[in-house]
Amino acid sequence: GWAHFIPTDAHGSKARRPLIQRAFTRVAALVNEQLAYEICCRNPALVAQGHDVPVHVSMSPNPKGGWFARLRA
Repeated sequence: GWAHFIPTDAHGSKARRPLIQRAFTRVAALVNEQLAYEICCRNPALVAQGHDVPVHVSMSPNPKGGWFARLRA
């Protein structure tokens, strides 16, 4: 399946802040920075504003084992 968001356990801007930089960096390294921006920034903002998230599949499958193989990289 595809992910459209990276969740956090944030509760506010001061206590338990949404520290998502590590996730952004990892997604950018695994796929690309554009997708990291979409799932960490743009898509959550669209939903917060009451808009739909556009669905598009632009990534081709990885011939070396797929998504989980990338996690081990």
